[in-house]
Amino acid sequence: MTPQTVAISVLSILAVLLLAAAWSDYKRHRIPNSIVFSGVVLGILLNSLLAHGLGFASQYAPGSGGFVFALTGLGVGLACLLPFYFLRAMGAGDVKLMAMVGAFLGTSDVLGAVLFTFLAGGAMALVVVARGQAWGLLGENMRVMLLGGLINASAGKLPALETPVQSVGKLPYGVAIATGTLSWMLWKALV
Repeated sequence: MTPQTVAISVLSILAVLLLAAAWSDYKRHRIPNSIVFSGVVLGILLNSLLAHGLGFASQYAPGSGGFVFALTGLGVGLACLLPFYFLRAMGAGDVKLMAMVGAFLGTSDVLGAVLFTFLAGGAMALVVVARGQAWGLLGENMRVMLLGGLINASAGKLPALETPVQSVGKLPYGVAIATGTLSWMLWKALV
């Protein structure tokens, strides 16, 4: 097998895991640990055991990045979304899913996937608000959250998201993570 074929096979495994997680999040608003943890193990093993390269998403030298490459990618993926979990703006499953992505893609590519995920999540949030015609409620919630954060900051406390008056809608962020990551991989393949 050529390095490109191996990389495509590994990225296909990642795509299947992401689609399964996104489907579960969309249907049940939950990302199963079985998907995430098996993906983490696969990402670390494949990066540790397969022919060495610059990462599976690399155009120039596709191949595994190694054990440390996978672990640092996992850590960066986790670190990028963990603050949102602490602010109660995201679920733990979403954070673990992005860590899984990092175990496959490594540090630099997980950062690209996070950026594209934020873009996909923002677009999805706008669709949810538009469908529910909740622009006024969105503005009110943002005002309450920002004002609460400013009050906490001025009192010397860490800013925290206050509970919004009423939710503008449920957003399965696993769908945004899958969309963003797959879009990032497609972007890398085309550019």
